Amino acid sequence: MSLWEEQGGEPPAALARKPAIGRGLGLYWRAFSDLSAEREVGLSGPRPIGFSAIDRWARRYRVDDVDGFDRLKRFVRAMDAEWMKGVRG
Repeated sequence: MSLWEEQGGEPPAALARKPAIGRGLGLYWRAFSDLSAEREVGLSGPRPIGFSAIDRWARRYRVDDVDGFDRLKRFVRAMDAEWMKGVRG
């Protein structure tokens, strides 16, 4: 139970507006979420998620066919590009 539920309050407005993850896309969101937490941060700020990090994640979760890996990489990089735009302003 969330804090707002425990206190008998309303959910934050941001939760009401959160997008639904389309059917079959949860794997890509999970990969992005996991990989984003592991991203390197340099002097100029966060860096994009690297190929080797995506490759390690794919091996761990047995995304081992070429097409599946390419699709995973494409989705993660697209989400990461949008995330980086938000960070860089």
